Amino acid sequence: IKYRGYDFENEKWIYSATIMWSDAVDCLFMLKENCEWQRVCNVGVCSGEWARNNQEICEGDILKEYDNFHDTSQYGVVKRDVDSIKIYLEWHYLKKLEGEWIEIINKTEIYHSRDYKVVGNEYENLEEVRKEFLERKEMLENEHLG
Repeated sequence: IKYRGYDFENEKWIYSATIMWSDAVDCLFMLKENCEWQRVCNVGVCSGEWARNNQEICEGDILKEYDNFHDTSQYGVVKRDVDSIKIYLEWHYLKKLEGEWIEIINKTEIYHSRDYKVVGNEYENLEEVRKEFLERKEMLENEHLG
């Protein structure tokens, strides 16, 4: 299993197969390539699957369909159940139901990872992606009213 964690000191993501919890300082550490331990946060499991933009898909990543990544009406967040290392995709999309645009959230597997593009992660730009999504919803609703 490979993990990804955020190194706040150097402001970058690091990857490692070895993590350790420290009760003394109440945080996680990852073993870096130079065999030094680095304090990290937002640790997630990597899937071993690669998106078409050659980024490994990890827990916390935000995905969009590769051929349609400018579409702000849908996106997915890579999640993991607490008691499992298996990841899934929490897919958000807009659907018109009885004349009203609503947000649908589906839990699905990542079947064809090359169909996706990693556009960020929930720790760095989820709010921006959500804002675009909600703006798209409002635009669709206004089109319906006009």
